[in-house]
Amino acid sequence: MTSTDDVRRLGAVDWFIFVGMLILSASTGVYHALAKGGQQNLSQYLIGDRSMSALPIAMSYFVTYTSATAITGYPADVYLFGMQLGVIYIGYILGTVVVMFLFIPFIRQFNFISIYEVSLVE
Repeated sequence: MTSTDDVRRLGAVDWFIFVGMLILSASTGVYHALAKGGQQNLSQYLIGDRSMSALPIAMSYFVTYTSATAITGYPADVYLFGMQLGVIYIGYILGTVVVMFLFIPFIRQFNFISIYEVSLVE
């Protein structure tokens, strides 16, 4: 157990980076919601009119694996136990590349909205 004297508080630079990240994230969302009139129909909203390449789709899969809990917890884990988690991220990156070049092009040819539709095909 640590005493309260060991607790560190966020400094001005920490708050600047944190607030800047929130502003950048919010402004990106607002920009894309308003650019070119936003989404006009359900197809644009759900699948982006199928105009996206495999890279942003694969990055979306990668970000799904990396949750906010992982982002906040991994630095402490690495500090305490070392870089074993680096091996996990090597696997994530390799898996993302496989998904980007093999699975996404294969699945896109069927015009599915969701991967769950694959099980409905007979």
